[in-house]
Amino acid sequence: MRNYISKILLLCLVFGVEITAAQTLTFCKSVSKDGEALGAAQTFTVPKNGGTVVFHLQYPSSKPVTSTSFDIYRIEAGKEIFNSTIKQSAEPSKNWLSKEVIIYESGVYRVYVYDQQDQLVLKSKFTVRVAAK
Repeated sequence: MRNYISKILLLCLVFGVEITAAQTLTFCKSVSKDGEALGAAQTFTVPKNGGTVVFHLQYPSSKPVTSTSFDIYRIEAGKEIFNSTIKQSAEPSKNWLSKEVIIYESGVYRVYVYDQQDQLVLKSKFTVRVAAK
């Protein structure tokens, strides 16, 4: 029993450390000079001629990123339809990067984030509605 509890505590510790070292992707309207996501949301309304959604990636200083790729898919009838791949370089002095992306169509979008070695880091999704006017 004691061995079992020790194993559970060890797993919690390992996953706890991994969670604190995780990267996060936030969708927002803009990013401050200090790297703070402004107007963060999961749903955005854009004009008919397209609108900007900012992808804001934060990562721990202990795991620096030199560049990243965002693979963007639109979800239609439960299937992912490839939209585009966007690459973004990171500044070595920062633990975040952001990329403005113009979206033209309503829908649910899933974004896959890959590091400089093309390893999947995380995925997330957001929704876009095109304004009627």
